[in-house]
Amino acid sequence: MEAFIKKIYAYNDTEKAELETLKKEILDKYRSGLFWYVSSGTDPHPFYLFRDVNVFLYSDYSQNIARKIYEVYSKQKSRNQRLYSLIYHGEEHDRYAGGDIFIEKIFPINIFSEEEFAIIRQSQCCEQARVRKEYTKYNIDSFPQGFIIKAVQSKYEFIIIFMFFTNTSCYNEIINPFELKLKYLCTVCDGCGKGGNWECSNDEDSNFFQTILFGNIKPRYWLTEHRWTGNRYFSTIDRIIEKELWPNGYNYAKVKVFEFNKKTEERYIFETDSYKLSLINYNILACLDSIEENSLFVTSLSLSHEDTEKLKSKKVTIIHEKKLLKGTVAKRILWLNRLAVDKGVTKIATTPFGSGDNEPLLNMDKHTKGENLKIKELVIYYMDKDDYADIRPKMKREKYIRRDFTD
Repeated sequence: MEAFIKKIYAYNDTEKAELETLKKEILDKYRSGLFWYVSSGTDPHPFYLFRDVNVFLYSDYSQNIARKIYEVYSKQKSRNQRLYSLIYHGEEHDRYAGGDIFIEKIFPINIFSEEEFAIIRQSQCCEQARVRKEYTKYNIDSFPQGFIIKAVQSKYEFIIIFMFFTNTSCYNEIINPFELKLKYLCTVCDGCGKGGNWECSNDEDSNFFQTILFGNIKPRYWLTEHRWTGNRYFSTIDRIIEKELWPNGYNYAKVKVFEFNKKTEERYIFETDSYKLSLINYNILACLDSIEENSLFVTSLSLSHEDTEKLKSKKVTIIHEKKLLKGTVAKRILWLNRLAVDKGVTKIATTPFGSGDNEPLLNMDKHTKGENLKIKELVIYYMDKDDYADIRPKMKREKYIRRDFTD
């Protein structure tokens, strides 16, 4: 981070001394890591919801955003403080629209020389036609390469570094070479919503995701609200943010915080004389290879053609059940047992099912309505780290190192 901060210089020479003071403050606040928001716009929600960090890096190639921030900067000289909501323009019902965030200091900045930036700009234009159109529409030479904003909400002080780069270019030119420590990478709305990107950055095959995957710097946590089921590198869910706290997600879905590319999965084992229960906290799509031959796999998730064929080659019977979480756990145990009888299997793998009390999983024999328990082994893959908290303390805990997706 120190090398990156040293590289920053004032867009206006008259602000050199004041900017140098703020740069020292950034280094002090950076110790807990960085929150990087790609295709960010000016969304203020992370400032309220992620106060374990104090430095936020926002990347967006939109020159309209650059112009909007520059207007606020120009007016800053006539008042000591400006509201962040002048930049964001949030909806009225949104409690975190930035109306109580005050901008204490704001500086336009450059990082690269004119010659260096010209090369970077050409590279960004080659990424996508809409970037060329954006740069042609505005006279980008009249704008700085970014802004640094020192802001405060109540007693919480934080720094926002806006960089007007494409996501991939921001990683290749700033994050990776300067070895910035990423605690969070946020892709909310990106590619599928209001973010203005041309690809879904959560897609394993996207250029951006592949750039992260093969780069040296990777985030500890990845935030998204869409297409998460199709990505094997999103490991366990650390937390889920309610829609009313972050309402502008894609289709107003909940924002999920995933541990990214976690190296271990947690297993909880419970055995009786008649059956074995295993709870595995990890991404099910990364665990398909562990589903045993001649078993039954019950899930509400959508599987790719490749994954489906892989399971069929092991003679795994696949049952898609969209209403898997409907009904109590006890009723679902009865349903699964009858499926096992019908399909002639004794081993079942599944994603979470049923609602309410999970205690019936520890005495399944009592929930078959007098029928013999056909299930000899039940494996449940779950991603939310808080799932099954009511029964996990009664089970044996193990850790298993994932090698297929971490090396």
